[in-house]
Amino acid sequence: WRGSPTALAQALVTVAYHESGLRDDVHSGLSAFAGSDTARGDGGRSWCLIQRQLGRSPSAKARYPHPRPWTAAELVGVDAAATRRCLIVGADVLAAAQDRCRRMRDPSPACLLAAYAGGGVSSTDPRIRRRVATLARVETLWRAPQSDDAPNDS
Repeated sequence: WRGSPTALAQALVTVAYHESGLRDDVHSGLSAFAGSDTARGDGGRSWCLIQRQLGRSPSAKARYPHPRPWTAAELVGVDAAATRRCLIVGADVLAAAQDRCRRMRDPSPACLLAAYAGGGVSSTDPRIRRRVATLARVETLWRAPQSDDAPNDS
């Protein structure tokens, strides 16, 4: 990833929100392991909050853009370790999307999010425009000052 850790986190939040709706059944993988594809998109081939397309088998591994040692089953789960693995795989794909946009000389968020979506999705597609709007909102909220209701350390 060729940007700040904050920008990567904001992009990951946006992708996870649009890919999985941040649904608990997607995060935990429970529906997937109960024999239902409702917690996985793309006909049951996508896994975890970022809906990384790996195939239907729980033993499938992420191989693009970087080989990772984790199986699809290890990307789901509400524990910190599984969540971290899922987000690392998502960061790999976002970094590859960013590189693709850089080669195209298009550093826009629309290019990044369309390249992440893959499959020839255009940066002008309404779904991508919604993702760009979400990213802008996430960036705004990230910078928002803490409310007076927030606990302080004093």
